[in-house]
Amino acid sequence: SQIAQVLKSLYNLIDDEEQFIIYSKKEAGAYINLAERLEKCEENYYKIARYYRGAALCYQEINNNLIESASCFVLAGNYSERIEDFNEAAINFFNAAVIFKGLNNLEMTYKHYVKAGDNYWKEKNVNDSTESYLNAYGIAVEGGLEYNKFGIFNQIVRGLNIIAKEGLKNKQFYTAAT
Repeated sequence: SQIAQVLKSLYNLIDDEEQFIIYSKKEAGAYINLAERLEKCEENYYKIARYYRGAALCYQEINNNLIESASCFVLAGNYSERIEDFNEAAINFFNAAVIFKGLNNLEMTYKHYVKAGDNYWKEKNVNDSTESYLNAYGIAVEGGLEYNKFGIFNQIVRGLNIIAKEGLKNKQFYTAAT
């Protein structure tokens, strides 16, 4: 993977897009192979998640491989969630949601914004959690999707209340009022 990464960077520097894409795919493939070779046990989940995230980032650089990128972000998020690395899980699910939105797959976008929100909430990151839930709500409305209105509204209201209280406490009146 390191050799492919170096060659990819060199081809990027000399502006050879065709070779850049080839070596981006090779680097991503190497990360996936590393992830798949590891025994699926808790002690390896962190490494597996990192390898899938690496593959996702490689695929993200290639515009026509976005579904592979989103899928790898989801896998990375799932493995991070298993070891209760909720912040990393949230970041991966949020990245997946953004890519699914670009692919116009609104159901998967909604699902992964909610998963990001849930994981940010577990991490007590109220701002990012609330933003993720608001994004999920926006996608549900935009796509006419069926969704758990009570659940998502409850989370948004809880988050906004906490943000407003913190704003008042810290004399950030604009934030609190907003």
